[in-house]
Amino acid sequence: ARAYLAYLRKDTQQALDTFNEVIRIDSGNTYARQTSSLIKKIASQVIWDELFARPDRNEAGEGWEENESYGIEIFIKDKKLKFHGIQALQDKGITRLNRSVAGDVFLKIEAAVEIDPDADASVGLYLANPDTKSGLLIAVVNNKLAYNMTRNDSLIDQWVWLTPKELNQKSFVLGLEKNILSNGLEFQCYLDGNLVGTVPVNKTAAFRSAKTYSVGVFGYAELKKEWGLTVSSVKIFEKRQGGK
Repeated sequence: ARAYLAYLRKDTQQALDTFNEVIRIDSGNTYARQTSSLIKKIASQVIWDELFARPDRNEAGEGWEENESYGIEIFIKDKKLKFHGIQALQDKGITRLNRSVAGDVFLKIEAAVEIDPDADASVGLYLANPDTKSGLLIAVVNNKLAYNMTRNDSLIDQWVWLTPKELNQKSFVLGLEKNILSNGLEFQCYLDGNLVGTVPVNKTAAFRSAKTYSVGVFGYAELKKEWGLTVSSVKIFEKRQGGK
């Protein structure tokens, strides 16, 4: 209890000291070990939380970049970010909202999204290395979660399924987290806070030495299909300067 109260007071060191004392007395205390590890992880991060809570406008603003080449507009309405329109010019042409994050500090992106009820679209998270023009997508495709690779915003592989069963939901929180391994880099994929799969090392060579990542939210549909998407929040997790 003392450790929890210290953490609520934002006294991180006191909370860690208390948990460490508990672990010293009871080395098998799983709760103390897991909570101590979580506190250390949180303390090493800076979380940038974009809620889009600003007046209606025809752009996202605040440093976001928009690619609206395929008939879909990106705008803010009712203090939420919206994608909406009729897919034009290219079947499955990607409309995206993204921003740049330094490669050495980027840890994770997370977004709360909702597909319009009648929309038949694929939507999800976008991560790219601008230098190599290579991208990674994690998306809800045909009501299942999957990942794929892109080059110059065009799909180059088949979708790899992360969830075997259909999701039967239109709103979800998606997460994509960088995980550095001894033999390279993998990306962990999350659905509603649960780890559901990874993008393995043999798929990520183009991202290992990225000076900058371009990260954000994307969507597409078949040609002439009307679709829409609401984004209520995007969180970008970065390594705290001086953190390990």
